Amino acid sequence: MALRRQAAFPFVPNSLPRYLTSFVGRRAELSGLKSVLARSRMVTLTGPGGAGKSRLAAELCRATLNRWPQGIWWVELAPVSDPGKVASAAVGVLELPGRGPAEDRLMAWFADGRALLVLDNCEHLAAACADLCTALLEGCPEATILATSRESMGVAGEAQWPLSSLTAGEAIELFEARARLALPDFKVDASNREPIAEICEHLDRLPLAIELAAARTNMMPERDILSQLSQRFRLLTGGSRSDPERLQSMHAAIDWSYRLLTEDEAMLFRRLAVFRGGFALESAEAVCSDGVTKTVLDLLTSLVQKSMVVADRTNGSGGRYRLLESQIAYGEDRLREAGELELIRQRHYAYFKDCFATRTPFNRVRPKGDPPTGFTEAQWIARESGNLMASIAWVRNSPDDSALSLAADLAGSWYGDTTPIRSLLEELLARPSMKGPARVQGLYFASNLANNQGDYEAAAGLAEGCLTLARDLGDDEMMARAMHEASAALMGQGELAAAAAMREEALLLLQNSSNPGLVGIARQAIAEVAYQRGDYGTARGILVECVSAARARGDVRRTANHLHMLAWAQSCCNELEAAAASWKESVSTFGLLKDQGGIVLGLDGLSCVAEGRGDDRRARRLAAAATRMSDEMSFRYDPWYWGQIEASRRRSQSRLGPRKSEDAWRQGWSMSLDEAIDYALGEREPETVIDASPLSRRESEVAKLVAAGTSNRRIGERLYLSERTVEGHVERIRTKLGVRSRIGVATWAVEHGLTVDLTAEQGVASTRGAHDGLPSERR
Repeated sequence: MALRRQAAFPFVPNSLPRYLTSFVGRRAELSGLKSVLARSRMVTLTGPGGAGKSRLAAELCRATLNRWPQGIWWVELAPVSDPGKVASAAVGVLELPGRGPAEDRLMAWFADGRALLVLDNCEHLAAACADLCTALLEGCPEATILATSRESMGVAGEAQWPLSSLTAGEAIELFEARARLALPDFKVDASNREPIAEICEHLDRLPLAIELAAARTNMMPERDILSQLSQRFRLLTGGSRSDPERLQSMHAAIDWSYRLLTEDEAMLFRRLAVFRGGFALESAEAVCSDGVTKTVLDLLTSLVQKSMVVADRTNGSGGRYRLLESQIAYGEDRLREAGELELIRQRHYAYFKDCFATRTPFNRVRPKGDPPTGFTEAQWIARESGNLMASIAWVRNSPDDSALSLAADLAGSWYGDTTPIRSLLEELLARPSMKGPARVQGLYFASNLANNQGDYEAAAGLAEGCLTLARDLGDDEMMARAMHEASAALMGQGELAAAAAMREEALLLLQNSSNPGLVGIARQAIAEVAYQRGDYGTARGILVECVSAARARGDVRRTANHLHMLAWAQSCCNELEAAAASWKESVSTFGLLKDQGGIVLGLDGLSCVAEGRGDDRRARRLAAAATRMSDEMSFRYDPWYWGQIEASRRRSQSRLGPRKSEDAWRQGWSMSLDEAIDYALGEREPETVIDASPLSRRESEVAKLVAAGTSNRRIGERLYLSERTVEGHVERIRTKLGVRSRIGVATWAVEHGLTVDLTAEQGVASTRGAHDGLPSERR
């Protein structure tokens, strides 16, 4: 979006900066800020260095130029170091004649008419700016002030607008626009969109960082830029010579803010750089509090206010905080300089090792290897997976089995791309090691991951090693687990009879076991062999019992696993409605558990159901979404399942014909994980608009419930969505409507007749995953 020319309002005097590049993105922010500026006399744009506060403020001024007949006066405060010179800087911009205190002259001038004063880059002079703003607002009723700062001014009546990252689309648009300055024929297309999107994500979608990276396109291709981001401060330099020094590199932008911190704030900031994927307050207190003279909460609050830490608002899991990637890199350098890097990493490792043991009960007793049974544990692991992997990275060179033990435990709860955790396990297993429980677990999970990737030869070898060591240790339960993975490898290689015999032997080993979850898995394995042999009734009977037992124990994860297998047996019995119900419940549960592999299984299953019903477009969309996700996590089916899925896909493709089939596939391929779950659990076809509303059908449903005052958690329960999915819907609704809060969404919904009577409906929480009957009994 190009800058407006001043000539549009030639009668309005101003001292706005003149930019030589186009203004890109920030459409929703610009729309919202126009409204805020119309009703608030003091507005402050806050955000980290490089977020584009000054540029947005300038564009906002140009868009509202006709509101200020007395003019818009831009005061650049970055060069001002003396707090006593703030008012003088403004007087200089206005070129006010006369003598006397600068503040008095400003007051006299702003008292004469409606004008906008812009104070740019206030963070190093925050107290002095606050005093001047207070005086002007109290003494000049027609004056309005717009400020940019890395922290708020703390002035009464101040409206704060925290500036977040660009949207993904805006970030790519900005990269393209700035790359064209270096290469005029540059364009974003299918060949480079993916690496550009990754570059923007690694740069936290911050405008300054994106512009600096895009300027390198005349020197190296996009994938090389991406690979060089490990040395980001060397890469992200070379801004325009006309820019202030602090905006000519990302290092300088962050360093400017760091030098304004107190000693305690700086200590906490650099220590927080050891966290990956964010952190909770209690984590920061445990790892970083030693030696600071204030409470971590007070310091963290100050860092958030100064835009050095991002506070993520979450529902149900407590507050969560994070540093941007460039801030992490900068903070690690400062931590290394302070001689504390290894010490804080050791504390980080010890804390998360203990948390992993205490928050996941399956790790407290032998035998290990059982994944968490409930949502809380799985969601904690999903939130802290980055920190857990960072802990393993720190301890990986330890002479004992500490790294292998933690990696094996984590592998049992790993629900994303399996390649990194499998590679880590195999690297650790290749080292000399004691032949104890950690190695047994490592071999078992490495075999499990290899099976999931279709690498049956490697899986068989790892399972054999696990079985041998478990036999030496006299561990019957781990022997049964090893036999399960060995039999899965045999089935993958087409040796069904051998696999069946091994699974019967494994079940015999567990006849005196006190581990009902493991016994359930062994029985499920017997049922799997049965329906692959064509004995569908026997398989269905076993799996009905497995589901009932797991549900009675409250073991939601194994209930979902058993339901998935039951759905296959039901499908083979031509019980499509029962199979659909089973798969839908399993997908819903796997979604809440963040188990992407389980979600993929359910999507493919529901695709087969849709094909069986003759709904071929739906079948193709679900199959495409599952394929994209399985590719991302390196997941592969064994031959029997793939044969069923592939045959179903061929039938739907044949009936639709090439063009319709390709269109449906493309629609499914473009779905995000949450959108795919949403689509799979519903029955309606995807629609982009509802009447003249800018919202999709699902977004309209969410907006109705927001207007009714329903929390995200309750909305998720009512609409069969995860809380994270609901959060995403609400965020997209706010962006589309140009509002900043749930109140804005609610107001819009009521104005457009989107209301719901909650008293007329019963909540769905009691019906999802908590009923005693089987899925087929809910029809």
